[in-house]
Amino acid sequence: MCSSSEQAEKYIAELRLACRFPIQTIRLTSDKGIFEQVRDGLEDGVGAAMVLDIDRAASDPQTGSALLQHLNLSRTKWKDAFSIPIVFWVAEYFHGDLLRLAPDFFHWSGGTFLFPQVDGIVSESILSSVWLGEKDPGLPVELHRARIAELESRLSVEPANERDWRARRTWLLELASHYMTLAEYRKALTLLDQAHEIGSRSGDSDDGAYWNNRALILLYLGDFGEAEQSSRRALEIAERSFDADDTRVAAALNNLASLLQATNRLGEAEPLMRRALQIDEKSNGPDHPKVAIKLNNLAQLLRATNRMGEAEPLMRRALRIDEKSYGPDHPEVATDLNNLASLLRATNRMGEAEPLMRRALQIDEKSYGPDHPNVATSLNNLASLFQATNRLGEAEPLLRRALQIDEKSYGPDHPNVATRLNNLASLLQATNRLGEAEPLMRRAVQILRCFEAKTGHRHPNFETGIGNFASLLEALGRSEEEIRKEIQAVMEAEC
Repeated sequence: MCSSSEQAEKYIAELRLACRFPIQTIRLTSDKGIFEQVRDGLEDGVGAAMVLDIDRAASDPQTGSALLQHLNLSRTKWKDAFSIPIVFWVAEYFHGDLLRLAPDFFHWSGGTFLFPQVDGIVSESILSSVWLGEKDPGLPVELHRARIAELESRLSVEPANERDWRARRTWLLELASHYMTLAEYRKALTLLDQAHEIGSRSGDSDDGAYWNNRALILLYLGDFGEAEQSSRRALEIAERSFDADDTRVAAALNNLASLLQATNRLGEAEPLMRRALQIDEKSNGPDHPKVAIKLNNLAQLLRATNRMGEAEPLMRRALRIDEKSYGPDHPEVATDLNNLASLLRATNRMGEAEPLMRRALQIDEKSYGPDHPNVATSLNNLASLFQATNRLGEAEPLLRRALQIDEKSYGPDHPNVATRLNNLASLLQATNRLGEAEPLMRRAVQILRCFEAKTGHRHPNFETGIGNFASLLEALGRSEEEIRKEIQAVMEAEC
């Protein structure tokens, strides 16, 4: 480790004089994987390679985390690929990031030597990023699964000392983030709670990142009451601990706003979203991926309040940012495409919407596999467009598949499941299969009614669901009195 690049160059020059074989210097960039850069850059006849600038390459906010995670997963390739010493020169301040994001590569390497600081050069402390609702860097599903297997193997060994406990907490948090990405939310929550318990033993119970992440998972699981408590605690900690324009405050604001929107409190959510967007634009600049997240969330709220003209330019801007930051085939881009395409469909621009929806589905299936909730969203959106363009035979298998995915991911009583049930029932009604449609529509309304009973807030889709159910009952030949009694029975049923 050597925190001064000038001092590193000096030591390398001295090594060249002392050694009888050629020594090559390779400077890393963020353009491609570290293993690939060293392999492709290594010249014939070299006796050793000195690899510089890993800290600079990994400092890129769009690609840095993914670069180190890929380094971690590719570590076993190095011994087979190289027969000469490969020496990484790492700034001391970067040690924490390397240990956190590539812990196995770090421990697997041949050894670490600390070169003392000289000439009065002082390294600037860089705060490691935390998992605070940040988006997955786009690793393939098989790499997530491989890393999960490694981490679970490590966690099977009981810690022997304080250092082991710290490592265990790091591994638990990473494992939780992998399960979160794969939509295995209950596993993620259990691991997150275990990591928090370890931190609490050392006095780290006031952990805003923990409460933020816990709120996100609970939101996905549909436990809105617990999610709100965790989210508000996270915001209180962030506002107490950091400046008002800190990006961690923005993350906490955004998460609370998302919960408020999910529980139909749009008026409360909007100013929080606008404040979060303002903080991220000021802190990160107008073209940062975090800004794209906030733009998308605000646009979704604007669309929900029928302000399509305000929402569309925000969605298009978010798409431009993410395509530039991540490339055209990243899951974040799929989210942007889905949001924009849904707005285009809602404003009767079907021809523009369909290719965006198909592209989003293709990205999500490639990124997450066939059974992820994001895939269900893409399937549902494309099916809704097929319905709107009278291609009901193409729509039905997509709706059934989306329902199956969400029931498996969220459980049978989640509001997302209610949406899938309603949409499938509407298609069955449109194809005159009223008897099949009725129990699905009834179940959808029951889920939304129980949502209100549990949270104290009416779901945004409840009124539409009741109207759809009444319309279906009328098509089945029920009288007004019979319809009233059936709706009343649903409203009075136990949750």
